[in-house]
Amino acid sequence: MSSLLAILIVVFFILFIYYWRKKNKAKKWIFLLLTILVSVLFTQTSYYKEQAQKDKENERIASSKKAESKKIESSKIAELKKNSISNQKAKKSSIKKDESIKNNSSNKTTSKKNKGINKALAKRLKEDQSFADQGNDEFAYAKYAYKVTADKNNNVNIYVTGDFLQLSNSQKNNVGSKLQTMANSVLYEEGKINDDEYREKPITEFFLNNKVSLGTSQIFDHSKFHWNKNN
Repeated sequence: MSSLLAILIVVFFILFIYYWRKKNKAKKWIFLLLTILVSVLFTQTSYYKEQAQKDKENERIASSKKAESKKIESSKIAELKKNSISNQKAKKSSIKKDESIKNNSSNKTTSKKNKGINKALAKRLKEDQSFADQGNDEFAYAKYAYKVTADKNNNVNIYVTGDFLQLSNSQKNNVGSKLQTMANSVLYEEGKINDDEYREKPITEFFLNNKVSLGTSQIFDHSKFHWNKNN
């Protein structure tokens, strides 16, 4: 379009010069007007074309900026999500670590307390055995056990000697009851059980060689025992 208008301008201007020299006033002014009109059209066309190109370029830049802005925003959101997940993981890890420390601390405290009560039980058993060795028959029961322990629930484990197997069930009940009473007293004195638990007496199990169960307290009356028939 611009090329055509440029050609028309040249043609009309040449015709204007031609008729001006021929002194043809009517045609001279006609071609002069045509030259001016086409020149105006050419100028306007060039202006609008340039403006359209500028608008297109501005639109492209705006679109590019918008896309870049979205990309940056998406990147920020992804980073925030990543940081949030990392923070959550770190928080969970910290909580687990704290729980682990608390559990370890609790286990260590429980283990320490168990060691303390077991020391007291060992000391009492040794004292009673000493009285038995001195000829005091009231403490003869202590000679049938070589170790007495308590777990974190204050259940008592009594480890007996082979001589215990030679006793009748009635004698086992008598010896077992005295050993249980001794352990119960130590638990109470050490503050491990309250008055009600002291009266109820602890669940007690008897072992041979650290692993063979010989008998245990009855469910509804801990002071009575059930002895395994094969022992």
